[in-house]
This record gives sequence, C-alpha cells and structure tokens, in this order.
Amino acid sequence: MNYFRGFVLQHAYPRLDVNVSTSTNHLLKSPFCVHPKTGRIAVPITPGQVAHLNPDTLPRIDRLLSELSKVERDEKQNDNRKTLDYKHTSLAPFVETFEVFVDGVLKETSDFD
Repeated sequence: MNYFRGFVLQHAYPRLDVNVSTSTNHLLKSPFCVHPKTGRIAVPITPGQVAHLNPDTLPRIDRLLSELSKVERDEKQNDNRKTLDYKHTSLAPFVETFEVFVDGVLKETSDFD
C-alpha cells in the first residue's frame, strides 16, 4: 500500500515550478492579479465552470477600466448613488465565486474552534 501512495504522489501530485515560486508577478500568486503582458485578470472558478469557460470572455484590465468608467458616468447621472462598482463589471461573478469559497473556508475553520 505504501508503494501505491508513493506512486500516486510521484505521478499525480502537482509539481512546483521554480518560476512560479520565485516570481512575484505570476498568476498563481493570488486571485484577481493582472498578467503584465496580456492584461488578463486571474479569476477563481469552480470545477463546474471549466467546461463552459471561454478564455476570450474572461476579464481583462482594459475592459474592466472601461466598465468602471461607465459605472462612474452612470452614478453621476443617478443622483450619485454609490454601489459597489465591481458588481457592475465582468469581474462580479468571479468575486462572488471567491466570496463563496472564502465563506466555506471560514465556516470549516470555525467548526474546529
């Protein structure tokens, strides 16, 4: 049985990449960071979203800035009502996914207390 576990760990366990571990701008560092060359934003997804994921529709910093500018213009026209700006952008569903994940982690850790 120990041999089997060793085999699984050796061949199926994710490997560390030196560049990922040492570079501060790598996308695996944190959600919502921006890739310096493509402008793509690293977003959290669930396993259920993978099959329907289209990388071309994922948020990019230029699109996000444009969406935020539109939100700002709309707020000026609507009596300066302040809302959470990101909720009106392409980033909103991914923030919600992350919030659900964090809430789950907090619930699990509070169960240990």
